[in-house]
Order: sequence, then structure tokens, then C-alpha cells
Amino acid sequence: LPAWGRSLGLSDCMSPRSTSSLIGDENSSPTGPAPMQVYSEKELAQVFDEVLVSLSNKDHDKWAQRCSSLRNLQALVLGGATEFEGFNALLSTTKQGVADALGDLRSVLVKEACTTVVVLSRHLGNAFGPYADFLLPSLLKQLPVSIQVISESCYGCLRSLLRFSQHQRMLPKLIGGTQAKAPLLRQKCVEMVLVVLQRWEIPEMERHLDAIEATVTGCLADAQAEVRAGARRCVAVMRSKAFGDRGERLLARLDAA
Repeated sequence: LPAWGRSLGLSDCMSPRSTSSLIGDENSSPTGPAPMQVYSEKELAQVFDEVLVSLSNKDHDKWAQRCSSLRNLQALVLGGATEFEGFNALLSTTKQGVADALGDLRSVLVKEACTTVVVLSRHLGNAFGPYADFLLPSLLKQLPVSIQVISESCYGCLRSLLRFSQHQRMLPKLIGGTQAKAPLLRQKCVEMVLVVLQRWEIPEMERHLDAIEATVTGCLADAQAEVRAGARRCVAVMRSKAFGDRGERLLARLDAA
């Protein structure tokens, strides 16, 4: 075995386990890969090199290796590798590979990618924000797809990202999604705006509060009942003192309608 421990193989990737309990549930503790411990920056870089090579190979018959590499990322995090000074820089080299996995049409690969993102977000917190912002378009594109397991996994992943990693650059993408042609995407995006209002600190969203207020106003008049319902829940949150008079203005518009 290498000094940093056993890498996960194809049998690990293809063995059955529940990922749904992790995605979207911050209190769950599902069965996942065993922690992988590394003992130097050099060993960490070697593991990341292997992960990067595997994730970059998008040949049709290489999906299981990509899945295994995603589990290796999880194992590194669980083994405490985030404590190394160079971890974040090395992690940034994998973001395109992870984004490609999230955008795939193989449900097993997408679920593994979603689980990996949640593990990273949970352990890195707001430091994961820029990486999460890069992944956001890939996740949003999967919400309206007809493959239910993919759509639900990506939605749960997004909600977890918004709970664990607050990053203001993510907000314009969510706001834009509330104006999409696909009704389901509009519904899911307004629900994620609600998560932001409920969970984020005011300073993280302050510069976008005018845009959020305008977005909620527009969603209150949406043709889709589920979008309007999500907007009304946003109004209820924004009536709290932390949002000043914005909630009352929105309530007045709701009453007028």
C-alpha cells in the first residue's frame, strides 16, 4: 500500500450505499469511504494528481474510475487532509472534473459527485464558496432533467451547499434561475433563495438584497403556483427585523394582489 493508505477501487465505487441521506441532510451520517490519511504535502499532491487524471478522462467506459476518484476525494477530507496548507490549491485543480461529473447523465456518477461536493462543503464551510460558485451552473442545469434521481440529487446538493458555504457570488445565478423558462427550475431556484434568506448572515447577501426583493416580487406574480408559494415563504422570512421594511413592502404587494 502507498504511504497515504489504500486508494478506493472499482468495487468500492460500485458497491451499494445510500447517498440520499447525506445530500440535503446536514445531520446524517451515511456509510461512506474509509478515511484516507496522508502525511506530507508531497503525498497529498500525488493523490490529487491521480484524482485529476481520472476525473479528466471522460471516455464512455471510464465512468467507474471517475466515481472511484470522487470517493477518494471524500476519503481525503474524512482523513483530515483539509488541514494541509496546500489542500485548497490542489482541490481547485479538480473543479472542472467535478463539474463534468455533476453534469453527466449517469445517475451513479452524478450522485457520487453530489455526495463529494456536500462532504467538501460541510468540512470547508465558507472557504468552499468560490469552488461552489463554479459548480453552481452544472447543478442548476440538472434540475429540470427528466431523470428523477439526477434532478433530486442535484437539488439536495444545492440546498446543502447553500447551508454550509455562504458566498455572495452564488446569488446572481440563483436569482437568474427564477426567471428561467422551465417552471421547475424557477420553482427550485425560489426555494433556494428561501434557504439563503433563512440561513445566511446578512453581510453575505447585503449587496444583493435589492435584487432579492425584486426577484421575490416577480415570483409572487409567477404563472406557476409552486413558484408563487415559494415567494410567499420568502416574504414571511423577510418580515423579520433583520430585513428592515422589505418584508412589509412585499406583504403590501401580496395583499394588493
